[in-house]
Amino acid sequence: MVKWSIIHPKYKKKDRERTSCPKSHMQKVTADNKTSLKEKAFQLQQAGRWNLVSDFLSSIPTPTLESDFELRLLRAEADLRQGNHHQAVAIATALLAEGTEVAVPIRAKALLIRSAASRLRGFPAKALEDALTATAMLEGESAPVEMLIEAHKQVGIDIGMTGEMDQSIEHLEKALKLCAKSSDLGLQGGVENGLGIALARLGLYSEAQVHFNNARSAYQKLGSKVELSDVLNNTGQLHYLLGEYELAYNALQEALTLAREAKYHRTETMVLVNIGDTLQEMGDYEKALQSYVEAWQPFREALEPRLSCCINSGIGSVYCALQDFKKAGFYLKQATYEAKRLNLKHELAVATLNQGMLACLQRNYGKAEEELTNCIAWLRDLGSPRPLIKGYLYLALVYMRSKQWRKLTRVLETLARMVQNLDMTSFLIQEAKAVPEVIDYGASKRIEGQLFALVRRAIEGATEEVLQKRTPREGTLRETREYSRVEVYALGRMEVIVDGRKIGDSEWESQKAKEMFLYLLCHREGKRREFLLEVLWPEVALGLSRNAFYNNVYRVRRTLYKDCILLEDGVYKLGSRGEFWLDLEEFDRLTQEADRQVDNAEKKADLLAQAVRLYRGHCLEEFYSEWSDGIRTAAEARYLRTLATLASLKASMGDYGEAAGLLEKLLAIDDSDLQAYEQIIEYLTKGGHRGEARRWHQSYSELLKKEPQT
Repeated sequence: MVKWSIIHPKYKKKDRERTSCPKSHMQKVTADNKTSLKEKAFQLQQAGRWNLVSDFLSSIPTPTLESDFELRLLRAEADLRQGNHHQAVAIATALLAEGTEVAVPIRAKALLIRSAASRLRGFPAKALEDALTATAMLEGESAPVEMLIEAHKQVGIDIGMTGEMDQSIEHLEKALKLCAKSSDLGLQGGVENGLGIALARLGLYSEAQVHFNNARSAYQKLGSKVELSDVLNNTGQLHYLLGEYELAYNALQEALTLAREAKYHRTETMVLVNIGDTLQEMGDYEKALQSYVEAWQPFREALEPRLSCCINSGIGSVYCALQDFKKAGFYLKQATYEAKRLNLKHELAVATLNQGMLACLQRNYGKAEEELTNCIAWLRDLGSPRPLIKGYLYLALVYMRSKQWRKLTRVLETLARMVQNLDMTSFLIQEAKAVPEVIDYGASKRIEGQLFALVRRAIEGATEEVLQKRTPREGTLRETREYSRVEVYALGRMEVIVDGRKIGDSEWESQKAKEMFLYLLCHREGKRREFLLEVLWPEVALGLSRNAFYNNVYRVRRTLYKDCILLEDGVYKLGSRGEFWLDLEEFDRLTQEADRQVDNAEKKADLLAQAVRLYRGHCLEEFYSEWSDGIRTAAEARYLRTLATLASLKASMGDYGEAAGLLEKLLAIDDSDLQAYEQIIEYLTKGGHRGEARRWHQSYSELLKKEPQT
C-alpha cells in the first residue's frame, strides 16, 4: 500500500528544532509593545521553530493576541505545524468570521491553513473548496507571489485527491512556473514534491523521479530535515513501484533517520510501514514484521487513524507469508474494522485482498472467492492497478486449485485485456512472481495471445523484451515549446511530423496515446472526459480508465508539445494556438472544391488528382474500434467516388489509359462494382488495349455468373 508524503504549506522552510523558550525571556517580551511582539513572533516563524512560536504566543496576553489578525493567523499556523488540526481550523474559522475587516491576503492565508488542516483531518472536499476560494481571492489582488504559489499548490494537491489528475497537474505546473519569480527554495521543493506524487499516481515514474530529485536538491540546500524525509519517503515508494527494492530500502532508511532526528512522527510512521512493505517483497519477513511493530510507537504520537490500518494490514500479510494464519486473521480483521469505521475505501479494499489471500492459503476457497471478488470490484472503481492485478491473480489461483477451469479462463482473459488496454505489463510481471502456476497455465492455453508467455519469460530473466523500458526524459512539459505545426498522415500508414521532425512510434509510449490524439484531431470540437472514456476504453472500469486517460493525455502533450490538448469548460480539445494539418481533411477539402468546379473540367480533374495522390491506403488503418471504423468506411466511400469521377473526366478528355488505371484502383478495393467493369472495358477498347479489355471482360463475365438471379 503506497503511502505518499505531502508536505504541509509554509513560506519559510528550516529544520524543526525542538527546544524550550526560557520564562525570563517570555516575561521580557510580554512587556514590549505590540510591534516588538510581532517582530519576535515572526523571527521565530522564519527560523522554523514552531514549538517556540506556540510557546511565545501563549505568553502574550489574550486581548493583545485577539486584537491582531496576523498574530492570530500565526497561532493557527503553529497549531497546524504541530498537528493540532482541530484547533487550527477553529482559529482560522473565527478569523474568517470577522468578514471584510480582515485584509484579503490575511483571509486567503486563513483559508489555506484551514484547507491544509481539513485535508489532514480527512475532509478533502472542504479542503478543496477553501483552497479554490483562496486562489480566486489572491488572483484578484496584487498578492505576494509566494501566496499564489502556495494556493495553486494546495489546489493541485486537493484536486489530485479527488482523482482529477489533469487539473491537479495543471495547478501544480502553474505553481512551479510562478516559482521562477520567487527565491523561496523551500516553497519550490514543496511544489516539485506535489507534482512528483501526481505523476507517480499516473504511472509516469521517470517524470516523477525528476521532480522528486529537484525537491530533494532544494531541501538539501536548506538543510530541511522534515521536508527531506518526506521526499525521500516518496522516492523510496517510487523505487518500490518499479520493483527496485534495494534502492527503495536505502532511500527509506535515510528518510527514517531524518524523520527521527526532526521528531516528525507522521512521516516516521509512514516510512516504517513502507520499509515493512519493501522487506516483504525482498522476502525478509522477520525484519518486515519488526518494522511494522516499530511503527506503533510514532503512530501514537502522530494520531492519524489511517496509518493504523496500514500497520495492521502489513502485520497480517507478514503472518500470512509465515503461515501463522491465526495471527494473520487477527490483524487483518483489525485493519478491516478500522477501515470500515473510518470509511477508508482503499485501505478496506487492501485489507479485504489480504483476507482473500489468507483464505486461499487456508484452502477455504469459497470464502477466498467472495473476499477477492469484493476487493476486485472496489479496486476497479478506485483505479488502483497494482493491488487489482494481485487480486485477479489470486482469484485465478483459487479457481485453479478448486478446478473451476471455465472461471479460471474468464478471469485470466479479463486480466490480460485490462493489462494490455492500460499498459500495465510491468505491474503484472512484479505480482506474477508469487503465483507462477497461474502464469504457466495462461501461457500454455495462449490466453489473449502471447501475454502470459512473455510474462513467464520476463520472470525468468528476459525483462527487457517485455517491459521495453524507455529512456527517462530529463525534460518536463514546462520546458517544451508553447505551440507547433503538426502534420498528420492518416490515409495509409500513420505518420506524424512536428515542426519538420517525424515522430517515432516509440515516442508515443502507448498506442492509446496515439489513438487519443487522432480521435481529437478528427473531432476538433472536442469532447468531455466521460465521452472519451467510453470511446477509448469501453470495457474498462471507470476508476482505471480515468487513470489511463490522464496518463495518455500527458503522453500526448509530452510527445507533441505542452498545450496540444487543452481543457476548456469541461471539454478536452486540441489547442487553438497550434497548427494542425490532417491529410484526411485536406482530401475532403480538395474533393469539395472540385465539386464546385461546374464549368472548369480541367481544374476539377486537377483537384481530384491531388486528392487521389493523398490516399495512400486505408484511413486510420492502425486502429480497429467503432469510432475509427465509421471514419474509415466514410473515407473509403469518398475515395471510390473520387476515382470514378476522375476516371470519367479523364476519359472525356481522351486520356483512356489513365481513366482505366483509376478504375483499376477502384476495383482493387471494391471488385463488385459492375459499372466500373463496363467502363474499364470501354476505355481500354477505345485506347487500343484490346487484350487487356478481353481479360477484364472475362473477369466481368465470371462476376455476372456469381450474381444472384432475379
